[in-house]
Formats: sequence, C-alpha cells, structure tokens
Amino acid sequence: MNSNEAVVATTQGKIFGRQVVAADGLHSPLRKAAGLDAARNRRRRLALRQHYKIRPWTNFVEVYLDDKGEAVVTPVSDQSVGINFVWEDGVIEQPTIPILKARFPGLLARLGDAPPISSIRGAGPMARAATRRNSDRLVLVGDAAGFVDSISGDGLSIAFNSALILGMHLPEILKHNATKESMQPYERAARRLCRGYWVVTNGLLMVARHSRARRMIINSLMRHPGIFRELMSGAMRMMISAA
Repeated sequence: MNSNEAVVATTQGKIFGRQVVAADGLHSPLRKAAGLDAARNRRRRLALRQHYKIRPWTNFVEVYLDDKGEAVVTPVSDQSVGINFVWEDGVIEQPTIPILKARFPGLLARLGDAPPISSIRGAGPMARAATRRNSDRLVLVGDAAGFVDSISGDGLSIAFNSALILGMHLPEILKHNATKESMQPYERAARRLCRGYWVVTNGLLMVARHSRARRMIINSLMRHPGIFRELMSGAMRMMISAA
C-alpha cells in the first residue's frame, strides 16, 4: 500500500482503492472509525417498519398522527403498502407492531386483516450528524453523512442526489489524490443540498411534537387547500434548487 491508497479491512481480507465511499447507513461504522461522528441529539426517535399485502387505497403517502408519534403509509406496489411507525423513546411501553398499530383506528380500518409480508425492521435513534462529510480518501454519502428524521420521507432523495453530486466532483477529487482539501467542493454542494431537507424536516417535527399547534395548523390547511399546496410547492422548490 502507498500513501495514495485507502484500505478497508473486511472479514474477507483487505480491499485497496483510491477512495472509500462510506454509504453504510445511519449508524455508519466507517463514520465512527474515521472520527467524524458528531454529538448525538438528546431526543431519540425510534421506528419499526413492516409491509402488508393489500391493494393501496391511495397513490399518496399518508401520515397518521397522535400525541406520541406517527404512522407513515407508503404505496409500494399494486398489491402492497409499507408502514413506518415512529415514536419518541420512552413514551410507549412495549412498542410492538400490534401496539403501535392499535394507536391509529383509522389505519386499522384501512388495513383490515391484510397479512404482513415482510420481516419487522427497526431503526434509531434517527437523528445523526457528522462533523464533516469527508476525510483523506474517505467521503460520506446518504444517511452516513447525517440524518434528521424519516417524517419528511426525503432520505432516499438526499442519498441519490448526494451520490450524483459526488459523481460530478469525483474526477477532480481523484486527480488530487482524494485529499480532504480536494473534497471541499463536494462538501459545500452537499451542505447546500441538505439545508432545505434540514429546514423542512425540523419544521415538520416541531409541528408533530405539539398536538395543539398541529391540530390548529392541519384544520387551517384543510380549510385553505391552496395555502397547503403553496407550502408544499415551496418546500419542494427549496429541495430541488439546493440539489
């Protein structure tokens, strides 16, 4: 190995390359090993996900809210939906799927006796941050580079767009031996991309955590759907322009 190579030790042996792209998820062992972990948020949000065999009743993502968290329903195929249950750590005893599902009678009525078709997967605490997105011959992409919360549903979008941004800068980065300094253009572009995500997601979390404000806002938007459309369009424009 020379000074211009990166090395990753695996159970199958060592892998050498010019740069390591760490896209290893929310808890990113590579982020931690590189010393890029930032201080953790004291508020802990946890999630469980399961898929059900049922024809989606809408083409839209539905969010069911109560005073402890939410259930996010996403159409996955013509015959299945995915449901992500999210809650604040410590507010629900024994947070199993049946207990989490029972909090939302409207969702239960929709699901009926639809059978689960996937194993249960969990995640959390969700809020994670990195001190920066790069080090010498290492760059963080997707959730490994930082994550706020699943409530906005933008995790995959951020991951794909940050990968595209990295691809644009990669030839120049490699030309300069993938040093930390050569990755600053990627760092700046990725920061701009995540700025809109951070604003939108934290805004949604603030609303979700205050039940009285949430009811007032939702009722007001129901009475004025044009305002709701403008708010959503503005949020999308913020995300797209950043990308």
